[in-house]
Parts: sequence; C-alpha cells; structure tokens
Amino acid sequence: MSRSAVSMSSRERATGSRVALAKRWLLVLAALAIMAASFSAAQSIRPARADVPADQVNIPVAGSPLSNIITASPYSLSPGFSPAVHDYVVRCQASANQITFTLVAKPPGSIQVGYQNGSTATVTVGLAESQAAVVQATDANNPAQQVQYWIRCLPHDFPQMNVSKPGTPSPGWYLTGTIVPGPGNSSSTYAMILDENGTPVWYQSAPGGAINVELLPYSKNTIAWAPNLGPGVGSNLNGAYSLYQLDTQTASTAAVSPGLPTDPHELLQLSNGHRIMIATPSKGGQDLRSLKQFNPAFDTTNGTIVDCLIEELDTTGALVGQPWKASDHVDVKESNRPAAVTYQGVPNVADIYHCNSVDVDSVTGDILVSMRHTDAVYRITNPSGGLASVVTWKMGGNAITKDQSTAHLTVTASDTERGFFGQHDARFRPNGNISLYDDHTPSPSGCSPCATPGPARGVEYAVDTTLGTATLVWEYQSPDGLNSPATGGFRRSPDGSDSLIAWGFKPGSGFTEVDSNHIPLLAMTFPNGDLEYRAVKVLPGDLDVNLLRQTAGLPRSTALPIAWQGIGGLTLTSKPGAASWAPNRFDVFARGPDQQMGHLWWDGSQWYGWEPLGGVLASGPGAAARSPGLLDVFVRGTDDQLYHRWWDGSQWNGWEALGGVLRSSPTVASWSAGRLDVMVQGTDSQIWRKFWDGSQWSGWEPLGGQTNADPAVATWGAGRLDLFIRNVDGTLGHRWYDGGQWSTWEWFAGSLSNGTGPSAAASANGELDVIVSGTANVPQRLQYNGGWRPWQSLGGATPQTPSVVKRDLGPTEVFVTGTDGALYHEPLSSASPARTRPMAPPNRGDASKL
Repeated sequence: MSRSAVSMSSRERATGSRVALAKRWLLVLAALAIMAASFSAAQSIRPARADVPADQVNIPVAGSPLSNIITASPYSLSPGFSPAVHDYVVRCQASANQITFTLVAKPPGSIQVGYQNGSTATVTVGLAESQAAVVQATDANNPAQQVQYWIRCLPHDFPQMNVSKPGTPSPGWYLTGTIVPGPGNSSSTYAMILDENGTPVWYQSAPGGAINVELLPYSKNTIAWAPNLGPGVGSNLNGAYSLYQLDTQTASTAAVSPGLPTDPHELLQLSNGHRIMIATPSKGGQDLRSLKQFNPAFDTTNGTIVDCLIEELDTTGALVGQPWKASDHVDVKESNRPAAVTYQGVPNVADIYHCNSVDVDSVTGDILVSMRHTDAVYRITNPSGGLASVVTWKMGGNAITKDQSTAHLTVTASDTERGFFGQHDARFRPNGNISLYDDHTPSPSGCSPCATPGPARGVEYAVDTTLGTATLVWEYQSPDGLNSPATGGFRRSPDGSDSLIAWGFKPGSGFTEVDSNHIPLLAMTFPNGDLEYRAVKVLPGDLDVNLLRQTAGLPRSTALPIAWQGIGGLTLTSKPGAASWAPNRFDVFARGPDQQMGHLWWDGSQWYGWEPLGGVLASGPGAAARSPGLLDVFVRGTDDQLYHRWWDGSQWNGWEALGGVLRSSPTVASWSAGRLDVMVQGTDSQIWRKFWDGSQWSGWEPLGGQTNADPAVATWGAGRLDLFIRNVDGTLGHRWYDGGQWSTWEWFAGSLSNGTGPSAAASANGELDVIVSGTANVPQRLQYNGGWRPWQSLGGATPQTPSVVKRDLGPTEVFVTGTDGALYHEPLSSASPARTRPMAPPNRGDASKL
C-alpha cells in the first residue's frame, strides 16, 4: 500500500470524513439506473467446456541458462539432463510423490526460482502419476527466449524400460506397446510413443494389450492399437481397434464388416482415408488330412479352419468391393505350422494361415500379405473395383500353390538360412524389394521346409519374377542369437539408412535401431518380461509434441470428473465472491455488465436471484460470513478505495468507505463472529491488511510479498489465517498467521493465468483448498490434508479468479466465471480420480500365438 493509502487509513478513522466519503459514494449509486434485464430471474444450465487437463506444475526459472545439471530425488531423472533434451521421466509411486529437483545455473551465472537467488536452487513439488513438472528456463542459444523441460511422473505400473543410445538416430517418434505385462502382473499394458532418446513422451493405459500401435497417417493425430482379440487371431465378434484422437481427446473404434471378428494384426490406412483390415471368421467342411502329421485332431474331412479375409473399408466403415479370402487362393497343404486353437468355444479349430500383416503397393495397388503359418508372403493383384484378385507370387514356404497363375519364388543361397519362418511385418520397399521380420521360430514336426536353428532378424530381399528368385540383400540378426517364438516387426527408411527391428517375444523384448552399416543407434528393452508386438517410426512432423505432452496418461488421477453446472440470469464481468453461513447455504456475489453488484443464493433446494445490490464496482467482490445470517461483502470502488456492505440478518446496510488505494479485488476471512480480516494488493504490489476486531477497524498493515493479482485468505480457527498470492512469476505464494505472528513466505511451483489470483477456503480440521485459474485458464486445485497434495485439474476454463467455499459439515463448492460470462459451480466432494482399468491382462498363452 502506498503512502497515500497509509495517510488515508488515519483519515478514515475520523468519523466525519468517513461519512462524507460514504455519502459521495451513495450519490454515485443513486445516479445509476438498475438494469432489470441484467438481473433476470430466469435460470439455465449450460454445459462446461471439456479441455485437456492442464495439471502440469510449472517451475519458472529466471536468470542465466541452466547448466548440464538437473537432478531429481528420491527418483532418478531419465535420461540424464542435457539442455538440448526437453523430455524426461521419473518413475513414481501410486500415491502422491514429493520430488525434489536441484537446478544449477550455467557458470558463472545465477538463477532465480521463487524466493531463491543464486547459482543453485532446490524445488520440491508434489506430483501424481502421469503429472508433469515443467521447468521454464532461459534458452542458452537465445537469452531472449525460454525453453521448457518436461519431467513426467510415470505410473507405478508402467513397464520397466532399459534404453541405450550408442549412436545418433534420425529425429522421429517410435510407436510401440506392450501386449503382455511382466510376470505376476508386476506392470500393466500400455500404448506408448517414444522420442529419439527412448523417452515415453506419450502413453495411455491399454487394458487387454496394445497390439500394433500405429499413427493413422491420413487422420491427423489419430493413434490406433488393438487389444488381444482371441487365441492369436481375432475371434471376438465384438472386438475392435481403439482409435484415440489426440487433438480432441476422443476415443472411437474401428472394426471389420458386421458379423465378422476383427483380427488385431493390421490396420492400414490408405491415402483416401479407407482402411485395410483383416477379418478372421471360421470356415467348416474342410479336408485337413494333409495336416494330420502336425496334430492328430486334423485327421478329418470335415474340419474347421480360421480363414483370413482382407477387407477394404471406407471412412464410414462400409465394405468396398469384395474381400479377398485366403481359403479361395491358398491351399490347406501350404500350411507349414498349423495351430489347433479354441475358437469361440470350439476346440481344435485349425489356424492354418494366420495372416499377420498387409501392405499396399503405392504404384500398382497390389497387396502384400504375410501368413505366419505358411512361412510365406503373397503378392496379390488388386484391380480397381475391389480386393477379390489372384496371387501373383508366393515367396518362402513350400512350393505348393492353389492359383494357377501363382509363381513360387525360391530364396537363393545368398541367404544361408534359405528362407524365413514364422515371419511378421512384410512390406513393399520403394525399390521394389520386400522387407520382413524373420522370427526364425523353430518348426514343428512334419514341416517342409523346416527352420534350422538361428537368430531372429530383419531382412530385405530383391525379387526377380523372371528367374523366380528372392535374393537376400540386407539383414540384421538378433545380437543374442535367439529366435522369436512370436510377434515382431521390421521397418526401414526409404533410403535404407535407418532400420528399426522390433524383437517380439524374446527375452528383453523391445527394439533396436541401426544404420545401413549395421551400427546400432538406439536400443530399448523391457527387462522385466513385458512383451511387445511391433514398433514403427514416424517423422518428427507427423506428431505434435505439445499434443503428446498434454494428453499423455489420460485420464489422469489429477483430472477430477467435474460436471460444471451453469447458472444464467446475469452476465458476469468479474470473478464471483462466495460465502456460506450454514450447511447447504451459499451466497454468491459478482459484478454485472452495468458494474453493479448482483447477489445469488442457494437455500438448500433451489437458487434465488439475481438480486441487484447497487454500487459501481471496479473489481470483483470478496465475501465472508461471520456467523449464521450475517454476510459481509467488500469491493474496490472506482476511486480505488475499499467499500463494505453487510447483511445484518434482516436487511442490507448501505455502503461504507474504508479507504486505501487498491490495485486488486479484496479478499476477506472471518475467524469468529466479531472478526473480519481483509487483504488487498496495494499500489506497491505488496499485500496490505485491515481488520475489524468487533468494535472498530484497524489501520492498514503491510504484509509483504509481490503480486499482480487478487490475493486470497482463509481461516480454520481463531487466530489462524492462511494468505495466498500470485507471485509476479505466476507461481503461488503462501504465508500464515498463527499464535500472534506471521510465518515467512512459502513458494509453490505451478502456474496461475495472467491477471488472476488464487481463492482459498479452510475447514476446522485444518484442511485447505486453494483454487486457481491455471494453464490455459483451466481451474486447478491444490489441497492440504495433512500435507500438500499434487495439483489437480478441474476441467473447463475461466478467465477470472475462482471462488471456493468450504464448510466443516458440507461439500467444498467452487464458483467460476465461464468464458461465456455465466456463473458455473460444482461441489468437489463428488469428485474422484477418473482412472479405471476395466479389462483384465491378456492371457500369455493366447498372446504367444501372435
């Protein structure tokens, strides 16, 4: 408060001057016409906005750039800090996590973090699972700019990962997921997107597994994956791919034609938005006697097989043309490792094809299909009008073909393995070659050809249809020399300079990225037994890093499922001020479009108002209830003085001028029936206090701090005050009055939106609720209940300071001004963490058949 404010406090103690000021104020009020339309009694309920939970905890760092040192305790930062790397993780526990970060300035500079100034600063923040701390620091390359370092709190059940980076991989994003958790369900299954340091920048819990995590290239920002839909193949008629739209946070599904089971192995989006998918219906009446050497159950002329249908579906999910059916073009005798599966409750169904990848030639439109159980891949012509076409050639497997036009390509001696076995992820290469992942899974008894012992590998073959050969031109073998029993993938960059091999069901399942000379660039493994299906890499510009950060781990436990309820009747031009003098009684005050104060109240069963209470307000109101039936409301007038109006149990009393020179809305708390404490921001940006002791008003008292927004004060007992401010760096400051003295200031990382301050409320047991308008104007909650809890996002958006009311025997109620100017409210006691896990982990036995 400025000198003029201090002199005004002595002046306002003179009764005559105070009355004169009040009269001047009342004359102004009398000149105002009450705009009845502004205070219409009609009430309406309006939906609140649904935004990404803006629950990250911002840590602003002023001064010099950071050195190569940021450390975290008690959890380790991964990867180790470097100013050039912007995304990190720490592995957290299921409960609230108190994490201490140590920040070091680049010598010989210094940094300012909260109330610390020096070469080093230490910050402790509370983070919940999937919440992020965001360090905002000076850019070493451009001191006029700031950079962000995101530190994500990984869930306790996120798979353990080991990452090594011996080289420099090209920039991009790695999409993968786990389909089987670690032994004993020590982890859960997740879809995830990693950066070139192997850091999970985005992830989402995927109950049932995350098979074939893909970015749909022609549906911007859509991530797709499938759960385990059956015994290695799709057998669930209700099964579908999960589609998650990053920019809208909406989920949908994609499935094959109605009445058919969706197979999880492939979802390929075409440039016209159509999708290629695999359906796996059963087909009876099959002569399986040629396969009896694999299983005596196949010694039948009336067996049932799992067929493979390749479908093209348009953007509405409607079938385009006719599906291609494996049973029409691939002979039963071509199966070289048929499996007996229990399909929709029927035992000994022969999985003879097991289609596990589909690719489309961008030039000809031909289809490339990998069939794991024939140890072969097939090129299928695709004339316009549908996919019902013939097999052009077959590469690998035995020499048996069904279509007369099918050529069998022989793998030449350039490949010492003379073939591939149990393969996955066959793809057309731009140069006409074929790449695939050779699991090199051991062959069953009765096979022909049969796998020789050897490692899993990524391979590329040059195809010569004239000579009928497939010549190995590149391979990368598993460094441990082991084969893969199932799953896996292999993708190469168009020029072959970068190859990504996903190892499938191998010990340490994960992926390795190498250059064209077989030199490792990046490797990621799951050391605790989690198993993945496939990994793919997309270009940096294919995904928006900000969307990945904002939507990682949704729904988070820090996102409370608030259903904001809107109340019409008045367009608010200020923050609301709320008070409660009895259980289920709420009184709300706000400034209307004519600058007058309106009053709305809830009596336990319905809302009443708005009631016009006059005045010409330059700010939002602050309100308190000293005892049942008594209300005190404080505002900033157009002359920047503090004004007071009160309800004495039967009527409203006139405006009282209390002096001062305010730069904010006032806030007020009452620790007893005869006590009021009012806090404001003064012209010097510090906090000033004025109190009523039951008989008279005190003078103005400075309390320090530096703020540029409305303060907040709460009390949970006689002689106790908790004061909160928005620090000038946008963080939260707190000091308290207890036992006759003030504490020092306490600093909280976080981010309050520009121009808004905190709101606070307390109950008699010492619980505190602090509500702010945070990042992107999303209301956020900081709670004290025996200790400070992590920030929680309440959803929606408010451009004004919120208002919170907390009673000992009732809910904590939050009131905000919506972006449409309406009043919104919601009790927090009804809120609970939103995260659920509706599906059981997948069966390892089923997943091993993939």
